[in-house]
Amino acid sequence: MSENAEQKLGYRDQHGRHRTLTVRHGTAPTPTGSGILARSLTSDDGVTVVKKWLPADVVSEQAWLCDLLENEARAGMRLAGRFPVDYPAEVTHLIGYDLDGEEPFVLLAPARGKPLAAAHQLLVDEQLRFQVSLLKGLLILAEAGTVHGNLSPTTVRWDGVAVQIGDFFHSAAVGDARPLRSLRSSPMGSAAGVRQPTTSTVTTGDDVWAVGLLILHQATGSTDHADLANRGPALRALLEDVFTEPAHRRPTAAVLLRRLGTAPQLPARDEHMARTIAEGQRMFDRVLAEKWPTSNRPAPPMPSMPPSATPMPSRPPRRPAADRPTGRPLPPEPTKPASASSGGLVTPARIVLFLIVALLALIVVVLVLP
Repeated sequence: MSENAEQKLGYRDQHGRHRTLTVRHGTAPTPTGSGILARSLTSDDGVTVVKKWLPADVVSEQAWLCDLLENEARAGMRLAGRFPVDYPAEVTHLIGYDLDGEEPFVLLAPARGKPLAAAHQLLVDEQLRFQVSLLKGLLILAEAGTVHGNLSPTTVRWDGVAVQIGDFFHSAAVGDARPLRSLRSSPMGSAAGVRQPTTSTVTTGDDVWAVGLLILHQATGSTDHADLANRGPALRALLEDVFTEPAHRRPTAAVLLRRLGTAPQLPARDEHMARTIAEGQRMFDRVLAEKWPTSNRPAPPMPSMPPSATPMPSRPPRRPAADRPTGRPLPPEPTKPASASSGGLVTPARIVLFLIVALLALIVVVLVLP
């Protein structure tokens, strides 16, 4: 949109109510990945929101990408349901959504800080604040029954005081069937972080692993958790069992916070407000059910399997002679044992026959001689 072009955004808020926001000022669209665009929009009265949307041409060609926006909205609804008041600063705040239009979108409160990928290297005195805030974010997600599924330096922001977790495109509810796309390389971009999930459902342990990599990376500049034994005692103690398998054996966010000497605390539940959000959640489910009847929902393409997830054969097949390298001689082929019909085999029957022939020759000699 141009600098002063008026745009009316019709959407549903967290309670399922229809709202309209008129905006005039917007930043240029920026890609967030997977075809989704984002821009900041500001109304005349100074309200700023972030709109994330899929262009109509992308929706028509790759409708399954709508899943990503829907995951963002679902996560926001779950968080709002658990924290209808005293909303935590460690996670992005959903304002509303319109997922059944030609260009589906979600509206979010502006993000704080910079992505870790673009932030400065954390100073020593920032490390503890960062670790506590990140683990509080993990605790908040677990309390809302949400697994982020893609915690990385691009989805976690830092403003020097607290983290903010965003981009819930790959999120799911705890216990949901694990999507095929979760079988992918670590977002940290290191072979040390590549792993194959060992459960058929998503679990908070998935996010514990990712948080462990973030803490390790910020403290050491490396994501090689196999080298954890050579790190300092405080870091080893904090990350003990974080990278263990299976996932249910990993420590929870509350346990990790206690290791840092911080009591895990969450706002008390507001049951009245939670009930009003619950109606909005039911409306959200109805909107998506009408948009995607079960038989018409588009399926994403099969992801490519990361190298670490490729099963190793129990024994490598013998390569054909034509494909073997010629740099060294081939081992000799084993000789086959002679068959029973070959001439080189001595048997008892042949010995008897030899003796009979010799005896007959002797008799002939005796009879012939005078």
